[in-house]
Amino acid sequence: MIMINLSETGKSVTIEVTGHGDDTDQSCSRVSTVLDCIQLFFSKMISDHKKEYGYTLIVIDKRKLNEKFLTSGLLLIIGYFLDLEKLYPKSIKTNLGKEEK
Repeated sequence: MIMINLSETGKSVTIEVTGHGDDTDQSCSRVSTVLDCIQLFFSKMISDHKKEYGYTLIVIDKRKLNEKFLTSGLLLIIGYFLDLEKLYPKSIKTNLGKEEK
């Protein structure tokens, strides 16, 4: 099971992904590709990043994003994670959270 945890504070958006997909589907490779694209496209805005076997953490500094880019880019990515969860309900679980810090 792939667990995608998305959370937000006033200063950052955190994407934390753990686990692996079922070997019978493409869920793991699809999630990994999205995470690699996030790292590439948001590279100048990432304040923390970690990638290990079965674990990826990406923290995007919201202060480095303009509002238009934040709403369009990140919301599309989050929507895609939710679409993947619908496609692979036995392999992907997405948790949306808003932290106050």
